[in-house]
Amino acid sequence: MKQFGNVTVSRAVSGIGMTGLCVSQLSFDVPDVLYAPRAAKTVVTGISGVPTFYIDKRTKSDGVVSVVCLDRLAFADAVFPYGNFIDGETPLPISEVVQNIVNTVGFNGLTGIPSWLTEIPRAKLQCTCSEILSYIAECCCGFFYMTDDDVCTFLPFGSYSSTMAVDKYTAPDIGIEYTPMGILCTDGSGNQFSLGSAVNCYDTIQIESDLITQEGCAEIWARADGETLTQFSCEKALVSSVPYPAVMMKFRQGDDSVDMIAHSISCRITASGIIANLIGNAPSDGEIGSRHRLTRNRVEYGKKCGNIMNTPYQGLVILDDEEV
Repeated sequence: MKQFGNVTVSRAVSGIGMTGLCVSQLSFDVPDVLYAPRAAKTVVTGISGVPTFYIDKRTKSDGVVSVVCLDRLAFADAVFPYGNFIDGETPLPISEVVQNIVNTVGFNGLTGIPSWLTEIPRAKLQCTCSEILSYIAECCCGFFYMTDDDVCTFLPFGSYSSTMAVDKYTAPDIGIEYTPMGILCTDGSGNQFSLGSAVNCYDTIQIESDLITQEGCAEIWARADGETLTQFSCEKALVSSVPYPAVMMKFRQGDDSVDMIAHSISCRITASGIIANLIGNAPSDGEIGSRHRLTRNRVEYGKKCGNIMNTPYQGLVILDDEEV
């Protein structure tokens, strides 16, 4: 019987959970040799909160094999079967898109997509399943993750995946708070919809997507309005199961509790229990909130265009032919 050591399950959300795919990772060490086929199915028994894993990497050093496994979401880079839908110009119903992703990737299901997203243009389906899921996540303002029954689930921003209370933990290091004050959505035709106080970029949810609608903008704001996230880190907490990403952690303090959402989780599976490192993220965008528009449009000094160069002190300068 193999002896396993350094067993860790980790999962991390991009930013505060407004977009992306969250792939869970399992890592462990095995002495000597691990006899298992490539991408072998790996199941963790005895604890809850973990999906089925598949071996992604294995390395050997000093007689120890270190193994890294990923959940089924890592297989979403498979190409969407667009060839089945090349006949026709109408958008594809979201139910057909979902079923084809489930069949292609091997999920046990795919749930949680908001009801207002009813279809996707066929031109947007000429890519991988992961790109389609990312496209949906960005438009609908949330992220996808795998549950322990291997269902790919969309978690909308403004919600949390589950709740978990802890009594034994190191004191959380609590940082800033973030509360969105408004939302500004821009569709593929340039139409804009806004709700709340969408004045300052740094506290406005901004969505630019061919799929966004006025109904969708309203649904997103209905769940985000009044939502406050707190940046924090907790080095160690004794948990009963591996938390899902964006879990509402209840740090009990006597009869009260401090409630904060943990976006990134790393759990060590030990003989004495599951020890979790928990992090609640702050927004990853800068506080000016230009979303790279300034970067894209900034003036680049010293760059030639034909026989013209823009300089910081002389403005536009016409160069001699030999200088071009």
